[in-house]
Amino acid sequence: MKIVAGKAFLLGTNSPSVAVNKQWLVSAGRQLLVEEVPMASIANELESLPMPAIQTSARTTTPTVSRHLILPPQRLAKTPTKSMRLAKGPVM
Repeated sequence: MKIVAGKAFLLGTNSPSVAVNKQWLVSAGRQLLVEEVPMASIANELESLPMPAIQTSARTTTPTVSRHLILPPQRLAKTPTKSMRLAKGPVM
């Protein structure tokens, strides 16, 4: 399998594209495709985004990010219950 180079760009504008780095990783016995865009290459575009709405809540909690990667459960292809049969026509 071959994965071609990717590009990231802003929708609805004529902004220049930025290369997307891709790499295969193996974690917990599973193969994962990780794609990333270097922050330095999109810093100006990120600064141009509107500020998020201010939340007025009685609780002031600090958001936390897990340091442990939790993958969704692995789903395996089901094995067919019947054997496969092939059609055969006359040989020309």
